[in-house]
Amino acid sequence: MTNTRAERKQYRAIDIAKFVMAILVVAIHVRPFTGQTAFVYDDIIARIADPLFFQMTAFLFFEKIFAQISGDLRQGMSWRMLGNYMKRILALYTAWFVIYAPVVLPRTWQECGNIRGMLLALLKKYWLSGYYGAMWFMTALLLAMPLVFILTKYLGSRLCLLLSAPWFLLTVARMEYCSITDGWQVAGYFDSAIYGIFGWYGNGLTYGFFFCALGMWIAYKRTLGGQKNDSRDFALPSLISFLLLIIESYVIRDKGLGQSFGAMFFLIPTSYFLLQWLLSVDIFEKMGEQSRKRLDCACAHMRRLSILIFTIHYGVMEGLQYMVGKYTTYVWNATVLYFVVLVVTIVLAELILLAQKKIKWLHILY
Repeated sequence: MTNTRAERKQYRAIDIAKFVMAILVVAIHVRPFTGQTAFVYDDIIARIADPLFFQMTAFLFFEKIFAQISGDLRQGMSWRMLGNYMKRILALYTAWFVIYAPVVLPRTWQECGNIRGMLLALLKKYWLSGYYGAMWFMTALLLAMPLVFILTKYLGSRLCLLLSAPWFLLTVARMEYCSITDGWQVAGYFDSAIYGIFGWYGNGLTYGFFFCALGMWIAYKRTLGGQKNDSRDFALPSLISFLLLIIESYVIRDKGLGQSFGAMFFLIPTSYFLLQWLLSVDIFEKMGEQSRKRLDCACAHMRRLSILIFTIHYGVMEGLQYMVGKYTTYVWNATVLYFVVLVVTIVLAELILLAQKKIKWLHILY
């Protein structure tokens, strides 16, 4: 990319969004509210986080790849860049596996009851379904990102996106419209295969594949396709798509169509146009140089915090619930738990970032 300021603007807008999305992911797991507030915040707004995370991750990766291409995709897409990226995700994923081993190993033993079963279950959790809490996202990346890379390199960006779409549509049909599709004979075959291999529909094939392909497509259009980057083109479509997502959510709930609100049709345009808007909006507009530098540092800090919030919060949530349940008679109010989890998680994240200045290898945690 030749426009340094435009590139920096894009990255910093995404940094802010990642931080907000990480806070929303905590809400998905804690479910802090009740009634209509819970439905709007926990089941609609927060559900945008996962699709947007996948798209942002894929966009940032493929934007770097496409920026170096001057000719044919097959010749220009770098295997070395993919390898470096995969090593980075594996290192991060493995580091947290070691940290959570005292929780993951006993639970897996209780599930299986023997060494052979435990080892097979751990392999499945590690590579296919995620071993703890939100870690399924990294498992999904380990499958989806190379899949998108290979299909884009050899079949092209458009065909890659088209091939990925049916997998997510299957997830929508089986998660949010299952009362309709339960009667389809073919649905049982898909359920047996997906649950047998991955454990659930939230995985790198039926969920991450499509949204990573969508992030790749955005990178392709903005880098090689000559797409104009005007935020006014995406603000209204983002709002309209979000309103349609709200309507779809109420229909699913009121008609008893689905299960979790994690895979709805209008998550696609809502997350797509929102990312396009984030990439186009100029958060540095009318700022002085010193203010720009301070905001730049703050956004970079939020980027690191978002990864740590994502990886830490589930352990904090379970730890707080366990300690309070074991040593007191207090029953957590979900709203209180949500904000306590956020505070404790952010404090721990800040301590890790502070300690990393002296213990350099801690950077592997984010």
